[in-house]
Amino acid sequence: MKKRVIIVLLGFIQLLFLLPILREPFYQSHDGPLHVARFAAYISAIQDNHFPPRWAGYLNYGFGTPVLDFFAPLAGYLAAGLYFLNIDLTTAFKIIIGGSFIAAPISFFFWSNSFTASLLYGLSPYLLLDVFVRGDIGEMLAFVFIPLTLASISAINNHGRK
Repeated sequence: MKKRVIIVLLGFIQLLFLLPILREPFYQSHDGPLHVARFAAYISAIQDNHFPPRWAGYLNYGFGTPVLDFFAPLAGYLAAGLYFLNIDLTTAFKIIIGGSFIAAPISFFFWSNSFTASLLYGLSPYLLLDVFVRGDIGEMLAFVFIPLTLASISAINNHGRK
């Protein structure tokens, strides 16, 4: 029960920091518009039966570019899934970056079992910079999956020791 309360509290605290993003239709970040364009390229490639999407046909002034090969594909697949649920791409961007911002300290809590450490991880300056200035979805998703990987390794190492 105590762990559930801590997880909800971590999510609520992170959500409070996301309020400036939620108020605006689309907030300005360094990579935000580029990610939305790549999301549209992912969706176009999937609709053209290209799987996995590799070629962004209408980017680069209509000449196309293999930009989809060089970026983390998970964000594109998540955005495509949200788009096929009738959610526009700018909202999908905000859902993915906001969801990973909320999930990062929760995943860190699974590894550390410490509220304070998880809160400090979730509100670290670099994580806040990634959300509010850079808008880098690949790094935001890494902030979620790295602690989960470490928690899995710890669980495997401690399996026979209990």
